[in-house]
Amino acid sequence: MSVGERETLAAGAIATDARRRSVPRFSPLLAALLAICVMLSIGIAGSWSTAGIGEDEGLLLEYPQLIIHGEVPFRDFQSSYGPGTYLPLVAAYEALGPSVTVERAVGAAYRAGVILAIAALLAPLGAAVTLCGGSLAVVGILGDEPPTAFGWYAALACALWAIWLARSALRRGSTGANWRWAGAGLLIGAAASVRPDLGVAALPAALVLVAGAVRRGRLSFAGGFAVGLAPLGWNVAAAGVSAFWTYYVDARLHQQPEAGVPLSSEPALLCVLVGGAAIVLIAAVGQWRRLGAGPMTRGWLALGVLGVLLLPQFLQREDLTHFAFVAPVILGLLPWAVNSARKLSALERVAIPVICALVVGFHAIRAAIGLSYPVSHGGRSFASPTSAERDELQAVIRYADRHTTPGQRIFVGPRDLRWALWDDTSLYYLLPALRPSGFYLELGPGDNNATFTARISSQIERADVLVLQTISAGTRRAIYPYAQTGSDLPNAIVARYFRIGLQIAPYTVLLRKSEQARPPAAAR
Repeated sequence: MSVGERETLAAGAIATDARRRSVPRFSPLLAALLAICVMLSIGIAGSWSTAGIGEDEGLLLEYPQLIIHGEVPFRDFQSSYGPGTYLPLVAAYEALGPSVTVERAVGAAYRAGVILAIAALLAPLGAAVTLCGGSLAVVGILGDEPPTAFGWYAALACALWAIWLARSALRRGSTGANWRWAGAGLLIGAAASVRPDLGVAALPAALVLVAGAVRRGRLSFAGGFAVGLAPLGWNVAAAGVSAFWTYYVDARLHQQPEAGVPLSSEPALLCVLVGGAAIVLIAAVGQWRRLGAGPMTRGWLALGVLGVLLLPQFLQREDLTHFAFVAPVILGLLPWAVNSARKLSALERVAIPVICALVVGFHAIRAAIGLSYPVSHGGRSFASPTSAERDELQAVIRYADRHTTPGQRIFVGPRDLRWALWDDTSLYYLLPALRPSGFYLELGPGDNNATFTARISSQIERADVLVLQTISAGTRRAIYPYAQTGSDLPNAIVARYFRIGLQIAPYTVLLRKSEQARPPAAAR
């Protein structure tokens, strides 16, 4: 073969190799990630149109609008969550307008953030473990709710991505890692601004990784953490330390003993979470002892600690919604825990994703065939679970609309105000021409102390229309078995200053008897 022929063949081989390199090769990890995303999309799509909880989803529709109009949580209205819960919704409503569709799109993004973070943390272990863990995490996050924009999922996504960034910073050493440490700190601070209770769990977990950083990395983490806490700091400064302590810290401490259901009311779910958290933590400690304190072992221990510290969120209320708050982390890490002791078998690598896909499909079909009945008013809508509830709520809204003028004040609460357990905040969203009459837009078990009684009484006195909902004793005992009655003063004020305008079970609409009956303080 001549030199020219050899050169021609060599050039051809180089061109062929270049063409092969230009064609993307099949990536099992990318395929696993795609399968996880498809499963999550099916689960969310199936439950998208189902009815939400009037109080929980209603406050996520109403509170961001109050902030847009200049009101401040804990100063102008009570809140069970940090200000970071509402800020993404503020931005979304400013851009697209307030609606259930926009709110649920934000909630879907939160859930995607959680699942993708778990997949990213598992990715170094390969496609099989990532697919198994991601599939279990998707099953865990389904719950029994539509994709409501609960701030918990936003905070959880921040915490998980912070751990991923911190682990990445440790793996890269000190060179070029400072921005990763700053990003990790920023995300942990943001998690605390969204849900301070989750921040309390996320910070110790992150510190497992921060302990392995050089001094400059620790300073970068601290600086990022301070920036992430800025929304919470702003809220405390604007509302005042005393108001924040009274209406967030003290209120939550006061409510916890009276909320929830007896421990072990859901023994199967309890065993899954507690047993799973123990397995993950034991596996993380065992790997640390075998391999030493490297970036990966620190990362697994941080996740194990996080899983244990998340458990109180389920223990305070043992239902599928709170199970879904905790389960993605614990279930998602179980394949890693098993794989660290022994390699997942070929059967397990196939069976786990297949079973998870079937569970997701069943969940989506069941949710999709469940009927929902939207209540509509003024271009806004909110779904009710039954046609009867839809008709009742629609009648209430029509009546309130006919007997009020824009700018008047409305109060929504239970018919018996000694039991400050729950109220349908979606009514505030559905009646945007009316202003909330005061501080307490949401109520919860434990809201029966002297501070609450004084403020809610003044709030009722200022109102022009009341929408009160009867809560049966059986429902009350089933959901809040430890709740106690409070003062009868709010009921006495209702009887003195208001008359019944409409009764349609379970709602009663009351109108003010006359302007002369309005107390002087309320008139001002």
